Amino acid sequence: MYSSEGSWRRRVPSAVASGAALQLKCPRCGTAAAEVFRKREGAKELGESDSTLRSEAARHAVTLLRGIQGTAPGLRARALFPEASFADCGSLKTWNLAEKSPDGFLGLYTRPLIVSRCETAPTFLRHLGTEGSEMAKGIILAGNPDEASAEALRMLGSALFEAEILPPPLPSAAGLRMPEPGMVSRELLALPPEAFCGALPETESPDSAAAYWSRWLSEYVDAALGRQMKSRSRGPFYSLMKAAAAHCGLGLNLQELASESGVPVLSVRKWMTKLCESRVTRFVPPVRQPEGHRHIKRPKLFFTDTGLACYLMNFAGPSGFRSSGAFRPVIMNALAIEMEKAVRESGGAPSLSYYEDTNRVRVDFILEVSQACFPVSFAENAKEIEERLRNTNVITRAGLRLGTPTIVLPKEAEEVAESFLERAAFILV
Repeated sequence: MYSSEGSWRRRVPSAVASGAALQLKCPRCGTAAAEVFRKREGAKELGESDSTLRSEAARHAVTLLRGIQGTAPGLRARALFPEASFADCGSLKTWNLAEKSPDGFLGLYTRPLIVSRCETAPTFLRHLGTEGSEMAKGIILAGNPDEASAEALRMLGSALFEAEILPPPLPSAAGLRMPEPGMVSRELLALPPEAFCGALPETESPDSAAAYWSRWLSEYVDAALGRQMKSRSRGPFYSLMKAAAAHCGLGLNLQELASESGVPVLSVRKWMTKLCESRVTRFVPPVRQPEGHRHIKRPKLFFTDTGLACYLMNFAGPSGFRSSGAFRPVIMNALAIEMEKAVRESGGAPSLSYYEDTNRVRVDFILEVSQACFPVSFAENAKEIEERLRNTNVITRAGLRLGTPTIVLPKEAEEVAESFLERAAFILV
């Protein structure tokens, strides 16, 4: 599966934030793009990670920016590269030229060139990768191409740079940092489920989360799936998304998803691949182990924006959420994504994995940073904490460097953490 080399949070230069250089509107609500950015990011200047992206794009012939719908990779690229030419394959005229005459399309624009919604032009993408055209220089692709198109692009080798744009970090996770023994984080992610929405613009409306995701789902199906799915398939697709949300943070089981959604297994496989390609979900693999080791090898299913999973599961408020069986996996999903964002913000390149075997030895997820593995597990009492810490031995037995373990603990059980502060960090939820 695709693994990004970097991820950049939305920050725009002051010229863009003031609306001087970018007069575009949000497709969801019609709000000026500059106003959306100002609400979410406080009109911050370009940061270190943005400068890194610009320098990487300058060093590579082709740059591919991916991102879940709402992170607007094309809009983000225009903010980062205001001097670049812009072509939107969402336009029928542009799409037709790119698909039928790729070299003619490339010769029409000056460099650098941003090609937005590039996933709609697979022939053009395959041409870039397989033909190795001399004209394929200074190209910034914004969108989520399917795996076949992405593999064709990777034939460019070192000339291709890939990055993923994640939703902005949650306000409640602003203080998240790499774990150290004795560190205790309180009230982190201890919020109603709608607060897990990283893409949600600030608003005073109490039903904003439901309204936002309702529009988001409708537009996602129209934009990402409309050309490939007949209208009668949309109902089953929504059912599959709801079933996938119920499996958020758990192992991926296509047969169970088919049974719960009423969708044939072949369609489940195809649609889940589409959800992953469009960055709505991600498949987290098991941590690497010696050959022949008896561990569970199927990936875990994580949602890039946990707010979407909460919406699909119809959580009405914090009380119903905390008492549900989904509380633990959803919390771990949110925490994994937020820890990944925090590391990327500091310039790191993290990767997520997990461990589980047939003896029920389990580590909920593992954040690997700079060749060190930081295990994170959920526990409810002292006995479970001891067991989770003992389970971290699977990392050292695999020849990997063990970082500080993190235990996620309900805030009601805070007192039991005192006996383990020398061995682990704690996050109270």
